[in-house]
Amino acid sequence: MTPFPGTRLYQQLLEQDRLLYPGRWDRSTLFDLNFRPRGMTVEQLEDNVMQLWCDCWNGDALASRKAHYQRLLRARRGTREPGAADPVVGQHDSVDEYFPVPANGV
Repeated sequence: MTPFPGTRLYQQLLEQDRLLYPGRWDRSTLFDLNFRPRGMTVEQLEDNVMQLWCDCWNGDALASRKAHYQRLLRARRGTREPGAADPVVGQHDSVDEYFPVPANGV
C-alpha cells in the first residue's frame, strides 16, 4: 500500500500522524514503506514484505508457476492438430523463453 500525496489515503495517514516522510515524493514508490502500520512495527512490516518477495520470487516458486502455465498450454494444445500454432505462444514448442528460470534458480 502506497499513500501517494494528494490521495484520500495520504490525507488520512497525515491526519493520524502515521506518515514517515510527509511531502516526500521520492519516498512514494511501490518499494518504499512510507507510513507506520497498525498492529506491527515498521521493521516487522519491512521484514514480512521481504519474506513475501523471497517466497514468491525464489527459484522453486518460479518453477512451480512455469510448470502450471506449461500444463495449461499443453491442455489447450491437446485439442489442436500436431504442429498447429498456438494463438498465444505461436510456433514455439515450449514457454521457456516466456517464463525462463535462471540456471542458478534465483
